[in-house]
Amino acid sequence: MKGIISELIKADILENAPVIIALHDTDQNILWANRAYCEATGLKEEEIIGKKCWVAWGLDRVCKNCPVTTALKTGLLAQAELTPENQPHWPTSKGNWLSRAVPLKGEQGEIVGIIEVAFEISKEKAAEKGKVKEVEERFEALAEASIDALVIMDAEGRVIYWNPAAERMFGYSAAEITGKKMHEVLMPLEYREQFSRGFEHFQKT
Repeated sequence: MKGIISELIKADILENAPVIIALHDTDQNILWANRAYCEATGLKEEEIIGKKCWVAWGLDRVCKNCPVTTALKTGLLAQAELTPENQPHWPTSKGNWLSRAVPLKGEQGEIVGIIEVAFEISKEKAAEKGKVKEVEERFEALAEASIDALVIMDAEGRVIYWNPAAERMFGYSAAEITGKKMHEVLMPLEYREQFSRGFEHFQKT
């Protein structure tokens, strides 16, 4: 499946970040991954989209204490170190990673996706773990303060993130539109079917 992430977010905040970032759906399929994720796995973005994260990393099963799995179950931020020491099936060639998963929630508080942020660590660089939190905070601050509307939709076209600029531009609060299909709220009735067909075509390309 393929979700939509604002081109502005992709270009300026996520795409070129020095840490790996991915958007997962509630079945742990990857909807989007940034350049660093592709470089770490050795795959192109189109080879990653729709895969489970452990498959993208060349593994045959989900990692022990997977933070994405934990965040989906608890609805809370979760993190874990992925190393050969604590993950018997983790190849030494993949290095050591600190992964943090942040749940995205809909208007009723239900989990609609997961943002994963991770970076490679070593024993000597363990003190740098705070970088992940810094990136998350930077993304949130930039998105909230941006003068441009930033919108994230899931694979079905439902809004899962709607920043203050989007509220000002479209006249709907995040609480009003989160969990709804954007075109059903914003598009005039006569154009909705056409937009829906276009969206379905986009997902397949």
